[in-house]
Amino acid sequence: MGRALADEVSRFDPQLIVPVFSAGAAARLRGTQPDLRSAVIMTDSFAHRLWVHENTDRFVVTSSLAAESVRRFWGEAAVEVVEAPVRAGFSTPPTRDRARQDLGVAHDRTCVLLIAGAWGLGPLDAAAERLSAEGHSVLAVAGTNETLERRLRELSRRAPGGSRCSVSPTGCPSSWPPATS
Repeated sequence: MGRALADEVSRFDPQLIVPVFSAGAAARLRGTQPDLRSAVIMTDSFAHRLWVHENTDRFVVTSSLAAESVRRFWGEAAVEVVEAPVRAGFSTPPTRDRARQDLGVAHDRTCVLLIAGAWGLGPLDAAAERLSAEGHSVLAVAGTNETLERRLRELSRRAPGGSRCSVSPTGCPSSWPPATS
């Protein structure tokens, strides 16, 4: 990825790079392009070590806890705390009863929301199956991982909502905001 990014930077000559998933490629370009600036926007609640690079000019985070997590890896990091951009549907959440009704979750079951990031990495389907077998209603988000979404849908067919267990799979849950706030 570093070589492809370097080629694009050479071609477009930007002043600022703002990665949405920081693996440090932009920060590493500082060695060859010292005038290039980079800022990382981090919506996660806690920084991962792979996201924090000393050649990053600014980290934009949504809480003081997130800011401290960045500074845990680089004490002198320039960090700005901003209010998280939130869709209107999250501003006025439904009641718990309404959310359960909208999502098809029985009132007498514990509901578990499983999310493994946009890529849907990890044994999410195995976790969903185990939790479902123990009687929990499971809302599982596969992100952009179509293979995982297919496996979750198959699991849902084997364990329909009317039985002791249920799994409700989805890719990117654009229809969820009001019900999951």
